[in-house]
Amino acid sequence: MTGIAISEGYLKSVDQTLKEFYPVSKFANYVPEKGDIPLKDLLTMSSAFDGDDNDGDSPGNEENMYDKENWVKWTLDLPLNPTRPRDQWHYFTAGAMLTGDILNKTVPGGLEKYADQKLFAPLHIHPQWVYTPQHVRARPEVSG
Repeated sequence: MTGIAISEGYLKSVDQTLKEFYPVSKFANYVPEKGDIPLKDLLTMSSAFDGDDNDGDSPGNEENMYDKENWVKWTLDLPLNPTRPRDQWHYFTAGAMLTGDILNKTVPGGLEKYADQKLFAPLHIHPQWVYTPQHVRARPEVSG
């Protein structure tokens, strides 16, 4: 969906940073580097956020997110991991959810409508959507 949004001009590129979409300095654990995280790092699950779903002790493990009232705020409040190499992959559901929130705010009609029109309907796919507590479409789940 990010690629489609870029090709249609709703996003500039995967090099756009979080500070272009959120007032990152207003969130907990602020450091300037947080605002410089590009969409590319969220898409490739290589962001500097201290989040790893395969590590139960990680502050950004997805299990810590589900009972929070606001998943976007919770994610943006996470600290960065200063020792993680920039290109190190780590499964980070909250990063995918954050990308979904950015798309939802950026594309016409929101993420669900846009994804259905541009991707799922042409492929005859009918996904079940996972919603944040604010009833924003976080990501689709497609089975079979």
